[in-house]
Amino acid sequence: MSGLELSRQDVLELLGREPLDALIKAIGPAVSGKRVLVTGGGGSLGTAFVREAIRAAAARVAAVDRAEAGLFELETGLGETGRLETHVADVTDRVSLERVLDAVDPEVLVHAAAHKHVPLMERHPIEAARNNVLGSAVVLAASAARAATVVLVSTDKAVEPTSVLGRSKRCAERLWLEGPSGSARRLVVRLPNLLGSAGSVLVRFLDQARRGGPLTVTDARAERFFVTAPEAAGLIGLALTEGHDRDLFALHPGEPTSIALLARRVLSRFDLEPDSIRMTGLRPGDRPSERLWDSVDTFESLSIPHAFRRSAPRVSGDSFDSEALEAAVREGDDAEVRRLLEAQAR
Repeated sequence: MSGLELSRQDVLELLGREPLDALIKAIGPAVSGKRVLVTGGGGSLGTAFVREAIRAAAARVAAVDRAEAGLFELETGLGETGRLETHVADVTDRVSLERVLDAVDPEVLVHAAAHKHVPLMERHPIEAARNNVLGSAVVLAASAARAATVVLVSTDKAVEPTSVLGRSKRCAERLWLEGPSGSARRLVVRLPNLLGSAGSVLVRFLDQARRGGPLTVTDARAERFFVTAPEAAGLIGLALTEGHDRDLFALHPGEPTSIALLARRVLSRFDLEPDSIRMTGLRPGDRPSERLWDSVDTFESLSIPHAFRRSAPRVSGDSFDSEALEAAVREGDDAEVRRLLEAQAR
């Protein structure tokens, strides 16, 4: 059984909490009867949102991804719905993206395409900048005059970021919230870790447990906020329903989960010794814990528990300069890309 084959109830039992059902139901009113385009549509979150949008009777649902395998799995899993279309395209290629936008004519665009793995992006800062920052700039520029609402999916790693990944996503948030005004309503949805998604810690634990252990944990202090993909998709739906231009939404699912405790719960399911855990040390870019918002930010609670909104963008001084970052990426200058990401992820 892979992480993606875990039932929703299995995942929640490992988390030790109840599902956020009210949040999941928020998708329906947000997309019913609308044309919806999801970038990163073949990924865990993109797939969850596509499924819920079809279930909510969206008029048209299009999934875009540069990885054809995810789109193929999505098509196979959904079968003949009549409302799903898939497009293989790279969000960093504006010509290709505009061709998709012209074909779909979306009212709602959810930009979920991004690199997401901290240690990998620590070794590949140019790719983090190219995809997460410059790709977001392309999506915003291409879609802002076409879609009524454009949503950027971000991460809690963008809060007071210390890693290349976190800084790239913080820069994308700044682009979305601080750039020149357009006709589209811009929203940012900041999410914790998706438990059970491809490449997540739970998938690794399950693979290790099937081999008899040990399970590898980076640090005894390590803890994370976790949500399921349908819950994350639900926050996007709530943002679409209740959001105003430049709002930032965050999901607080409760107390963070100890990674060591999660490992012990997995070991218990496989009837393995509870101490079959090996500490490996924090990886480059890792930090023991994450936060859901900055210490200087003020968030208000919303109509659905665990959902919060920051209404006024916190402008950090100078406007975001994507041109210098684009030049450094084009020149293949790792050091300059790292410097620019750190300088602009304020």
